[in-house]
Amino acid sequence: TNFDEWMLLGTSDTERWGWGLHDLANQYVFEGVTGGVVTLLVFIILLIYAVKITGAFLLHGDNDKYKWLSWGICVSIFSHCVSFFAITYFTQMKMVLYLTFAIVGFIAEIREPYLAGTNLLSKR
Repeated sequence: TNFDEWMLLGTSDTERWGWGLHDLANQYVFEGVTGGVVTLLVFIILLIYAVKITGAFLLHGDNDKYKWLSWGICVSIFSHCVSFFAITYFTQMKMVLYLTFAIVGFIAEIREPYLAGTNLLSKR
């Protein structure tokens, strides 16, 4: 097992792991190998919280416009999670992922006041 090589801070060399094991074609493996276990766990926790935030807003919101936004972002996150098993994102696709996380941050920002009855997006 190669766990001891990458678990703490990751590794820059996977060539000696064996035939076919040097290719990082899985985003989860890529996060672990380049940053270690802590980076992998933070990445997974970020994905879980993104789904929880959008899912909670989807279940408890009453505005169809925001429900559709929340549903779309939740589906987008799920499709990212599934894609991560087969590919490692390159620079342009990472920007799409970061945009998705930014929209989740927007949903998290408006969720609490919106559910409390205050609409932050209305004109004052």
